[in-house]
Amino acid sequence: MTTAINERQDAALAATRGARADGTVAISIAGVSKTYPVPLAGLRRFFRMKTPAPVEALKGVSFDVREGE
Repeated sequence: MTTAINERQDAALAATRGARADGTVAISIAGVSKTYPVPLAGLRRFFRMKTPAPVEALKGVSFDVREGE
């Protein structure tokens, strides 16, 4: 069964397959990290409740996007 989402994904993959691996790097991202704090952490500390650790969504992510991708 083919859906519109699958068709878009297939089209995107086909477009990237045509890009040369040795193409010029258009965008380079290195060492991206994102941490989300715990909601109401200050309130939890005030009432001396155990505060869970912040959530690390990304840690040290790096990638390059080449021309044509």
